[in-house]
Amino acid sequence: MTASTAAAALPPRAAAAPDSITAAEYLGTFTDGSPEWHAARAQGLGGSDIAAVLGLSPWDSRFSLWHEKRGMGGTREVTRQMSIGKKIEPFICDVLFAEEHPHLEVLRTGTWRNFERPWQIANPDRLAVDRETGRVYGVEAKNIRHDMAEEWGEDGSDVVPVYYEAQVRHYMDALGLEVYLVAALFGGCDFKVFRLEADERQARIVRDAGAEFHRTVLEGIRPNLDGHTRTYQVLKAITEGCDQSDVEISAELADRFRSTQVDLEQATEARQLAVNEVLAAIGRGRRAVDPNGVRVATRCMNRATDRTRSLMPAPTPKTKSLEEAAS
Repeated sequence: MTASTAAAALPPRAAAAPDSITAAEYLGTFTDGSPEWHAARAQGLGGSDIAAVLGLSPWDSRFSLWHEKRGMGGTREVTRQMSIGKKIEPFICDVLFAEEHPHLEVLRTGTWRNFERPWQIANPDRLAVDRETGRVYGVEAKNIRHDMAEEWGEDGSDVVPVYYEAQVRHYMDALGLEVYLVAALFGGCDFKVFRLEADERQARIVRDAGAEFHRTVLEGIRPNLDGHTRTYQVLKAITEGCDQSDVEISAELADRFRSTQVDLEQATEARQLAVNEVLAAIGRGRRAVDPNGVRVATRCMNRATDRTRSLMPAPTPKTKSLEEAAS
């Protein structure tokens, strides 16, 4: 069966709770965004929360996550990329992954909670059961833009972006699984599967950070402010109304704020100059690379006009490992 014929009739998969998973209890299957779904997640930390706890998430901060768990500051915005990723998940899991792994039965599942650590919540995209041995694997689907592929390793390796690694480590620890498979589709055409094996040291980093953060939520200890854009969004959301008053701030904060505005203007101008110089150097080329062949930026095209739409810088990961995040 080809991918095209399989996609035409995705097989229905019942929610699965294999008996071999003994570290966690199965809470059920809830529609994403439903009151039941939010209620289950509100009692603890899910896989997508852990990267924010560790300060690794591009989408959330410790500050914003803490307010979300406390029922303050609104909910996360569902971006177009997130929506597309959710819609393409069945194709990645039930077609591409299933075709490459015929010895595994790929099953949809729902929400799980660890027995010993009830704050550990897991929502695996799929569970895969070996048809001969009964061994259970976790499966996580990712839809990745082609320009983000450099953050990933070779097919079959364990090299994935650290914020996704944190998610998978959390799931493995919560479910008691030894192996987790990340099925990633790059640019809509390049499919790879990454294999991460359980590691107690890595699990402890994620577990300890999650437990400590959960404690601060329960005890009402708000995290420090940080420079994440999501923190700014939460601060705007939790401050309602304006009484037109003047509020005195410290001289140090006032000077720092003014100084950063000047720095920002200078940095913005310097960055634009660098962008202009790179774009001029590329000419009709597609990508700018350094002398070592490492991509610096990509020229994005407007298909309608066949002209440059923008210059996309190559991603620059802030943290290379979970150990660095925990230190």
